[in-house]
Amino acid sequence: MFKYFNICPLCESKEFKPTKLGYKNRYLEDISNNLKYNEDILNAQILNLQCVNCGLIFKKKWFNKKYLNFIFNKLIPVHPKGWDKYSKKFSKSFFLKKFEEFKHNINNVKKTYFLRELNAIIDSIYSANKKKYKKILFLKKKFKNSNTLTESEINYLANSIKHPEVNKRFSGFGGELLFKEIEKKIGIIKNYAEIGCPLWGNLDYLSKNKNEINCHYIKSDQETFWGKSCQNKGVACCSLLSKKIKIYKNLEVSIKEKKKFDFISVFLCLDHIDNPVRFLFKLKKISKSIGFILEPTSRGVPIQHFTGWNKESIQFLANKINYKIYNLSYLLKNINHSFFLFCK
Repeated sequence: MFKYFNICPLCESKEFKPTKLGYKNRYLEDISNNLKYNEDILNAQILNLQCVNCGLIFKKKWFNKKYLNFIFNKLIPVHPKGWDKYSKKFSKSFFLKKFEEFKHNINNVKKTYFLRELNAIIDSIYSANKKKYKKILFLKKKFKNSNTLTESEINYLANSIKHPEVNKRFSGFGGELLFKEIEKKIGIIKNYAEIGCPLWGNLDYLSKNKNEINCHYIKSDQETFWGKSCQNKGVACCSLLSKKIKIYKNLEVSIKEKKKFDFISVFLCLDHIDNPVRFLFKLKKISKSIGFILEPTSRGVPIQHFTGWNKESIQFLANKINYKIYNLSYLLKNINHSFFLFCK
């Protein structure tokens, strides 16, 4: 069920030190229940280490391919963030319904679930009006710290639910701004590809608004990411993509077909890969530039991620293939994520 890492998977150094434990989430809950482990004990055993040489955070003890396949295809087969973008959860009616369920439910497990749903919705509420948004931010912080709001505060947030804030759970990473900034650095993109969740990136926006761009989706290995079991009411996530988008079974197929892309987006996917160097060299074969969006590591690398990245480790990775690197993280400052662009 487990495999062990005695050297850094990025630089192969044997010098590393323990770092912050992963933050608690649904994955830790469900995996702990499945393995009949106490959450805190399991979290401590799946220890996060930080390489002294390159700065990469990685797991000392990690799940083998068989169990990872079980996690992403049976235990938690649906990528919730991806589907939420296409759901009706970001609505006044859903928000008020969940708040009522949260207030009146005494089951701790269900209460935790409702709390998670509410925090996701509240975190995505936005207003272009500075005064209104200042109040929204205050209420976000209040609910996060105390899990309580007055009736008038609940109604204020409910009435503020219009369009989700960019880059957040219910909007994803699609849109003109991100794409324009990438083109400023690498030039015109005619052949675009994505690896990761097909619902959360820029494929939907580009296929509908940029007819001159050829869009492609490359599926990830099912042992490290969600796959064919990622469905909602029998509908697979890939079936929501435009018919204009070409889908590749995996990275090896696109390499075999000798595809050449101007840009590949790797959104929230690199941290699932246990051999990032090999993965990068595969990407180099088919693309002149690569973009990585990464979660922050300040709260600890969670149990479902093998690695955690920072500026030092990302620079080390870029040096492996002699690519220049641009830090475009300012585009994602509202969610505190990193965005690094590799190019020749």
